Amino acid sequence: VYRHEMPLPEPDRRGTHGLNVVHSDAMVFGSYAVFTTDLAADAQLIKRTSDVLNMYFCIADARIRNNRLMARLQNNLYLDPATGLSNLKGLIRWYRQYADHPEHHLRPIALAVRSVNRYSWILETHGMEETENVVQVVSEALRASFQEALILARLNEDQFAAVCAAEDQARITEQMEIA
Repeated sequence: VYRHEMPLPEPDRRGTHGLNVVHSDAMVFGSYAVFTTDLAADAQLIKRTSDVLNMYFCIADARIRNNRLMARLQNNLYLDPATGLSNLKGLIRWYRQYADHPEHHLRPIALAVRSVNRYSWILETHGMEETENVVQVVSEALRASFQEALILARLNEDQFAAVCAAEDQARITEQMEIA
């Protein structure tokens, strides 16, 4: 494979050098150089070599994109798209992973749940776009108020949860009310 920073092959009077691009659709991966003493006889071989390399890189590129997409889809199962917080499934997954560690069994945790006041009224009066803006503001306020939280989650349209170490449960409840 020939990279652009490599010097071009030396010219040779007894043959022909060719430079072909290796690509997948519009993405160029690089190029490769060929040398032949009989271009007419080797043209099909050169073309087949180019086709095979391009097909290989197309398949490799498709696999990489597919793996990235699958990872993103898997992650989206556990995240709320409007806020980036965990959703209910994400909270359950987090708890299962948390509970798997015996050292966490001795540590008390508190779950604080809060609903957005007048969520239905905001939705009916101002529409979905403004309601999503309110939800994003609430999620940002929770992030600012609960920086020490073990996890923050959006449970459904209007409910948010914060899981914290339960040293001071009254403070946690107060923080949730303020946020």
